[in-house]
Amino acid sequence: MCGSAVEIGQHPEVPRRFVRADTRHRPATWRIGAKAAALALAAAAALPAPARAGSAGSTGVSATVVDSCRFVDVPEGALPPAFTPQAGDASTSLTVQFRCTRTTPYRFEVDAGRHFDSGTASRQLRGPDDDDAIAYSLELTPGTGEGRGSQLVTATVTAIVRHADYEHADPGTYSDVVGLTLRDARSGKVLAHEVLPLRLSAPGP
Repeated sequence: MCGSAVEIGQHPEVPRRFVRADTRHRPATWRIGAKAAALALAAAAALPAPARAGSAGSTGVSATVVDSCRFVDVPEGALPPAFTPQAGDASTSLTVQFRCTRTTPYRFEVDAGRHFDSGTASRQLRGPDDDDAIAYSLELTPGTGEGRGSQLVTATVTAIVRHADYEHADPGTYSDVVGLTLRDARSGKVLAHEVLPLRLSAPGP
């Protein structure tokens, strides 16, 4: 046979086709990748909700309760109005109620009043003409304690007027206003403040 050599089965006028190796295997690779992605999605969906959320991180929540107090009931105090030379000391006990946040250590205080006499170091109930005055004292029970949250705390304020201080008083109404304060027993910070009016009526002879 003459002429150029031709491969068996190859037509002499038809050019040979060459197929690249990477093209032959691409369809199989795509099918494997698609199956792997489907399996991954199915596994993620099967996880419980907390596990899926945890994979994205977690958030912590905290709160700080500020120590506080509030007066709920502060009455107006009227000492017994009738006095005679034979009568004894006059006194009246007043109930004050307040709330403080739970476990807050508080100190219950009362100030010197608006008419404090520094010369005699005594509180004064001042008369109607602003010249006459009657000395008196205050007692608090309890003076300290701990907050109970929503539960009310009851304290007693007792005003006392000695017989010797009022037996010669001119007739009229004597009054004073004292400040009640709740403080943080640790820091001394004022947590609540309220005023307590006091009055005493001295009758004529």
